[in-house]
Amino acid sequence: PAGPNEFQVRLYPSGVIELAYRKVSERDGVVGLFHGLNTGGRLLDTVQGSTRDVAHDVLDILSAELSDHGSNLLATVTLGEQVPERVADGSIGFSVTLRFGDTRCVAGISVDTSGRRPTRHGCGQYPYVVGYHVDGATIHIWISKTLLNGANEVSWNASAIWWGRDWNGTKSGTVRIDTPDHDLRTISRTVSGNVFEVFHYPAVPKASQIVFSFIYARVPANDEIAVAFTDFRMDDLYGVGAGSGPINAPVQGIGERPANPREGESHRSDNLLTTMDPAFIGSPKWAETGIHDGVAFRNFSDGVRWIAHEAVHGWGVSLQFRSPRSQGIESLGRGHWSKFLHAPAVYPVWPGFSDRSYSEASVMGGEVWVENGDGTFTKQDDGRPLATGLSALDLYVMGMMPADEVPDTFLLTDVRETASRDTVRATKIPVRIEDIVAALGPRVPSADNSRKEFRLGVYLLHEDGRPPRPDLLERARAVSVAISDYFDLATDGRMRVIPTGTSTASAR
Repeated sequence: PAGPNEFQVRLYPSGVIELAYRKVSERDGVVGLFHGLNTGGRLLDTVQGSTRDVAHDVLDILSAELSDHGSNLLATVTLGEQVPERVADGSIGFSVTLRFGDTRCVAGISVDTSGRRPTRHGCGQYPYVVGYHVDGATIHIWISKTLLNGANEVSWNASAIWWGRDWNGTKSGTVRIDTPDHDLRTISRTVSGNVFEVFHYPAVPKASQIVFSFIYARVPANDEIAVAFTDFRMDDLYGVGAGSGPINAPVQGIGERPANPREGESHRSDNLLTTMDPAFIGSPKWAETGIHDGVAFRNFSDGVRWIAHEAVHGWGVSLQFRSPRSQGIESLGRGHWSKFLHAPAVYPVWPGFSDRSYSEASVMGGEVWVENGDGTFTKQDDGRPLATGLSALDLYVMGMMPADEVPDTFLLTDVRETASRDTVRATKIPVRIEDIVAALGPRVPSADNSRKEFRLGVYLLHEDGRPPRPDLLERARAVSVAISDYFDLATDGRMRVIPTGTSTASAR
């Protein structure tokens, strides 16, 4: 509708592919070159044989292979023992390091008390894709050849280190890599791998302190929770962003970050308690209705889930407890609840967002685990990414539930996979509020003295020289009401979130 796009692609016998543009009317487009799927793979290097001198079998690298899969490298590391789902003390790092030129790329996984998570260092940014898959005692690590930037000789090693115990094992080698040049001469640079060009939208800083310093220079800073939207498409594929975490008001007994919040001058507000990065309210994330996995939703369920999640980050969600098994201090999550924490929502919110019920784990993570009576536990499918409620531990950290009302729950440890992807064999460790207080001290202020009413500011940024789009201004107002409804349902009326009205500001 904005007019034609005129561009030319030239395929040269040398393998060079040239993309040239005469006229680009639409700002929404991706033009690129993709290798496609390669199901084969050419073995580049392999190292075999047990190291036999490691302190633990899980660090014993029995073999390590590096294969060329066209646009990606695949490192396959096989260990002497199945990769654990989590460990009770310290953390284990399983990684592959590539060295080429002046670059050192480390990619792999880390396993700690919270579970597994991907790690990478020096491997560039998107689209320099890094991924992993664990199959028993074997770890598959994919690294995009895009980041090699034409390098054709790479030294590499695989390593396993148990941090906190200083145990390690390693295998290494040097290989040559085929990196065909895709010469995009029109942009004066040469890259390899998954190559694409994007026509960018206006850039809005994904940094809440910049955006709200701009907003609060123009309107009174009266909000405790604040959300900023744009009514124009910005350079953001997903329509969401990160939360600020705690601001201004310290809370003791629920973790280090809430006890030491960010100073309010970073956002130009003494009242603000938490906020999040701006989002384009016209993106699919902010659809009022839709269908997810056959469940029809309403009331901006997907978007409200994001706001609720980031708002609760204002209380940190980083509890620890004294384990009744080890008597040591263990984590229940770092910013999000461990996926092995049983964290069902206390008050379901689905009636506000759907006509059909669904299982609800905490909007901050964790799962709903069902004990099977034979040492195994099965994870219930929940409504994610639809709105889900708050667990008792969420309500406790938020000051909405006193300690003596928090029910016992449990954490799964020594987790082992089974034939079913949703069922694990594990040891059940009770998690009691008295064990949390033993690790962190009581919450101060207590639930009796904590704030229960919060002003919600919703702001709509629009381009300079025109008024805000009426349809998206109305959507922003409706979203503010949906957020208020969510917290009323999720806390059973204990918390009131009061929209202060939607404000607009011209974005320059």
